[in-house]
Amino acid sequence: MRKPLFLVLICCILGIITYFSWLRKDTSLRKNETRFRLRNPETVSEIQITSASDTVVLLRSDNTWEIAQERANSVRINDLLILASQIDAVAPEPLNMKDSLIKEMKKGLEIQYKVHRKSILSYTLCRIDKQIYARLKNSKNTYRIAVKGYPNVDLLKVFNPLPEHWKSNTFIDLDPENIKSVTLRYPDHPAEGFHIIRSNEKVMLFLDTECEDTIVNVNSDLLFEYLFFSEILNRHHSLISKSGKNLIR
Repeated sequence: MRKPLFLVLICCILGIITYFSWLRKDTSLRKNETRFRLRNPETVSEIQITSASDTVVLLRSDNTWEIAQERANSVRINDLLILASQIDAVAPEPLNMKDSLIKEMKKGLEIQYKVHRKSILSYTLCRIDKQIYARLKNSKNTYRIAVKGYPNVDLLKVFNPLPEHWKSNTFIDLDPENIKSVTLRYPDHPAEGFHIIRSNEKVMLFLDTECEDTIVNVNSDLLFEYLFFSEILNRHHSLISKSGKNLIR
């Protein structure tokens, strides 16, 4: 009697395993179907964003990023990677939205990450009713997603497919140590121009249009920062505007 009971028990266990395996196969919450989170973002060497009308390819070169062989905005790209590494599937697609999601996905954004030309993650994004949905490449299932820690972020704006969005806003790219003088002229208002001369890091001249040194009337800290303005255009405009009014004490 023990042997038949043992066989029946084995059959029951195998049946239970088969049943739950079948349930997991059919469910829309399979683990391999919900892996939208980018693993090891620091290893990504290429990001491709594609819409129905535009495509942008971002390439990592050492510690910087490039787009079409031009310098890209590394800060913006690093922000993208941070958000991409925190994307979670929140819920499967509602059954009553399946047809709508199929249509929207065809017009959505395709995101692809590569490491040394090998694709490691690819999915498509779309928005319906202010919710972001995603579908992994070669998958038939769609999920509502969110960024952990950033509940209000709009991923469709983060993954902008326009190349201009990703270009660096560097205005002047010079080594600050090599900047010895800066001259700013206003053709319509000549009297508002000025000339900065630096003989070394501690000695500076701030000359007006009549070549008089007015350094005593200038905020020396801002003046020094101005010589390091090569990072971004906005910084340049905020430090000095119209005859150095921001520099004057």
